[in-house]
Amino acid sequence: MNESMNAEQLTPLDLLMPNTYIQVLLTFETSEPTAVIQSTLQKGLKTVAAQLPWLLGRVVTTVSPSGKQSSQIQWNTKSMPPIIINKGSVESNYEVLDSQGMPPQGISTKMWPLDSQALQGSSTEGTPVFAASIFRFTDEEGLGLCICAHHHAFDATGLAELIRLWSLATVGTLPDNSSTGLDRVDRLTKALNGSFDVASARSVENLWDSHPEFSRSPPAMPSEFPACTSKLFRISMDKIEILKQKVSDMMTAAPTTTNIVTAMLWIAITRARAKRTPALSNSITQLVSAVNCRQRLGLGSQTGSGPYFGNMVQYAMASLSNSELQVGDGGHETLPICLAKACSIISDSQSVDRINSGSISELCSLVDRTEDLRSIFPGWDLFSSRDLTVTSWNGLNIYDLNFGGTLGKPKHIRPPYIEADGVGMIMPRAQWTRYDGKEDAGVEMIVMLRRDDLAVMSEDDFWVDFTN
Repeated sequence: MNESMNAEQLTPLDLLMPNTYIQVLLTFETSEPTAVIQSTLQKGLKTVAAQLPWLLGRVVTTVSPSGKQSSQIQWNTKSMPPIIINKGSVESNYEVLDSQGMPPQGISTKMWPLDSQALQGSSTEGTPVFAASIFRFTDEEGLGLCICAHHHAFDATGLAELIRLWSLATVGTLPDNSSTGLDRVDRLTKALNGSFDVASARSVENLWDSHPEFSRSPPAMPSEFPACTSKLFRISMDKIEILKQKVSDMMTAAPTTTNIVTAMLWIAITRARAKRTPALSNSITQLVSAVNCRQRLGLGSQTGSGPYFGNMVQYAMASLSNSELQVGDGGHETLPICLAKACSIISDSQSVDRINSGSISELCSLVDRTEDLRSIFPGWDLFSSRDLTVTSWNGLNIYDLNFGGTLGKPKHIRPPYIEADGVGMIMPRAQWTRYDGKEDAGVEMIVMLRRDDLAVMSEDDFWVDFTN
């Protein structure tokens, strides 16, 4: 490695993430000239990259003398900042998609800066840490900003922090900061304190037994994949608060907004699947959620060390029988009972008693002692329409970020259109205009499901009442 090259080792939690990109679309309601907007964003990105030089880099696979593979970020200090790509125009009017809630399927995959083959290149060359593109709508009334961040370098919270810094830089208020986001391994090690030594003293078999969210067996692949799709739903905070009040007396602790939304989704999807295949009522369904562990480990800007951009996520796994998620003959009167049970088991799976420095140390030790990380697989069922995975961006205040006079604040925040079965994404808290012209606020959710199951779920009485 020459003098101008630098490297940052990734943590075990980084290496556990799938080899993919976190992708997010921000749309802005603006008629400002594209050239002006692109220049403003590019200047802001240059300022951020000066503080975070590893944004210039690539995630590269490395091999130790013993033959074990790992990954690191490598970058050249003489490299130019990432160039924002102008993708031209999407074949849709901004006003039309805005009135529909900006559904992800309305944005062509061609608008994204990296295609699906971006991670298929040579491991010695690596893949970009970061990429961005912009596009216009045909009516010139809006602009989209597409961002791709390598999942080995960022989790969703880290990416939201990067976007925050970018917004500050575009308006010239990014403070000088000696923190570069480097030394993630050292920061994680210090946060874990002595718990890593305790985990390292345990056997590998014991570590596997303690973490059923991972498996040594690859997922069973179906002979054919059913048609899948995704759909945007909006849930008013008024309705969420009503359900909170109804279930609070049945729980030891009041449910959070994310807890209520996740539990309702779990119930609705399970009901839809059981209508297609009644035999599923006798099986167990698992809900997997991603828990941001920064506060539990004292990692973040509040520590004075600057934001932690890397992965600080542990998966929580909750299990119930399908029959326990069926509302029953009592209808809306028995819904709170079923909902309280789902909320309680989700909350328990995410509790500090289960996910803490000790459990994270166990994962780090497991990764360190696994020769080939490709032999670590998800511990839940990916392909048989049984389990559900939910990630939440509800606490990420991206809608509050202001990119200045040419752009302002984002109007919509969306993932790309993805076809999958059993995935829910809770988006950042949002405001929108209802069909009757009144303003509303609440939670937006992208649900990815089998096409036939999603059609049934979209007509489910409980889900329709919750989302309308």
